[in-house]
Amino acid sequence: MPQKRAELSGWMAGLGRVFACWASRDDEGDDEGDDELDELNQAITMLGDAISLTSGHDPRLPSRLTDLATYLTLRFISSSDLKDIDEAITAARDAVNLIPDDNPDLAISLTVLAKALYKRYIKTSVNRDLNDAHTKVIMATEIAPEDLPELADMWILRGKIESSYEAQREARPLDRIRAVRKAIEDQWQWRTYRNSREAVEAAVELLSTVCSRYATRHEQLTAVRNTSGFAADVCSILLEESESHSIDSKPEQSLECLEQGRGLIIGYVTESRTEISNLRQKYRRKAQELEQLQHAASLRFHTTMDVLSQQRLLFERDEAASQIEPFLAGIRSLPGYERFLLPPSLQTLRDTASEGPIVIVNVTDISSAALIGRPSPWPVKHIELPDLDTFDIESFQPFSLTGPGSRYIGAEEFESTGSDFLIFLERLWFDWFDCVSPILEELQFSPPKRDGGDLPRIWWMGTGMASSLPFHAAGCHTPESVENAYSCVVFSYTPSLKTLRYIRERGNRKPERRTTLLVTMSTTPRANDLPGVATEADAIQETMHPVKILSQPDSATVMGALNEYSIAHLHATGARIPLTSPRATSSSKDGTISSRISSPSRASAKLI
Repeated sequence: MPQKRAELSGWMAGLGRVFACWASRDDEGDDEGDDELDELNQAITMLGDAISLTSGHDPRLPSRLTDLATYLTLRFISSSDLKDIDEAITAARDAVNLIPDDNPDLAISLTVLAKALYKRYIKTSVNRDLNDAHTKVIMATEIAPEDLPELADMWILRGKIESSYEAQREARPLDRIRAVRKAIEDQWQWRTYRNSREAVEAAVELLSTVCSRYATRHEQLTAVRNTSGFAADVCSILLEESESHSIDSKPEQSLECLEQGRGLIIGYVTESRTEISNLRQKYRRKAQELEQLQHAASLRFHTTMDVLSQQRLLFERDEAASQIEPFLAGIRSLPGYERFLLPPSLQTLRDTASEGPIVIVNVTDISSAALIGRPSPWPVKHIELPDLDTFDIESFQPFSLTGPGSRYIGAEEFESTGSDFLIFLERLWFDWFDCVSPILEELQFSPPKRDGGDLPRIWWMGTGMASSLPFHAAGCHTPESVENAYSCVVFSYTPSLKTLRYIRERGNRKPERRTTLLVTMSTTPRANDLPGVATEADAIQETMHPVKILSQPDSATVMGALNEYSIAHLHATGARIPLTSPRATSSSKDGTISSRISSPSRASAKLI
């Protein structure tokens, strides 16, 4: 019976190819279109039936799937039915997954897949398809034998896709990150990570420009929501490539990508006092232009705008966003600014581990792994954690470990749910075996010291789904047990290596003598009185010193005094000019004190 099925499937596949040849014949008659479409339909039906009769282990299955994808793509070109192109992409992916890497047919199937993805992109404008098509066609041309007859067609297709890809690269950074992230999700589903490094690393570099401090809180939250976990996914992909291609440099690249992504949110706090403030000291104009571009790229629509104003604003915003990357490239060409708004160099990352190893645990749907950073000459060590999966992470969620008051969780918190406390302890035990113990063994920190000496220190950072895991509590917590984290090492946490470096630098900094300027306006012409000014001034004088008070000054006096003090506090009537103007004003007795939010007076302010 299996032999008859194989013979029947072969006969039907052959007949399907015959119909396909008839459908593609070059007839000049105007009335041939319907006949050709009928023949193409017959070819698709026959080949589909042949595939349903073909065993999954039959070596002819990949080629039949590739042919089916080709015919479905041809029918989509005629019918524009998205169902056809969706089925074509599915068939082509199945073929790619069945073909060994060293088989020359892989290049052909990849080309068919790239073409189908590109056709769907033209129809739907979904950037994920363009990114995926770009990756697949590059793979096809790189692995294709030089004597392959289809090689010329592959390069023609690659040229078309790359032209569209370069045009898409000019899109706004957040849109590009969304597209690449969707492509990653698609690649995760099909486990096709080959040659995806260039696209994802380029997208990670956009994280520093995706949302400026001048955006609204809603826009910042939107950016964070769309980029949260992105760098963790990229890290997993790079490590997957490292395992499959035995590339030693990938752990270092993974660490750099993680640090770039983790610094996105923290950058809102540290950005002005680090890279941009340093740039302003030497290249004030460059810093001003960058901040103006960031502000313009973050302008928002208002419901009161007419259609023409909205279109003009959209054009200006997109124009500014497209200029940010070239402008950053120009800054990075300046001496001493080669890493401006980029992740720190590998040597800098290693230097951060001078006071103890840094362990990054990264858990995503793609993989679970740990990266161990130590000072030179130690390389960045990559440890697979195959037993630590997303289910393990999710099992901690009911205990709200990152919620308010979670540090006070005790047995009494679980009494209402019976055995939940035992389940929690069991999870800590598995967390020890699946994650913490292998890492400590690699560092030779387990079993714990018996001589009573000081325990070694580890700086711990969880990324992806591991960001809320209680690594320090992992292990068995019976009275006699030493198989737990706090018996072996001293745990410290950091959200990013940049934050750790900043804290250390701040701790080593000599105390600054800060002078404070206090401007009080209890009464202002054409404004309501402020009766609480005197009380607030007294409170500030009690907590900060020395304090210089300017009571009821004119605007010239205030503006002249601002640069002489490290801290300025204005207690006066404030106003906000609506619509797109970013001007904030404070009143003095002879008018208003105005400053643009993106101006040097605001940009040079420091958070203390």
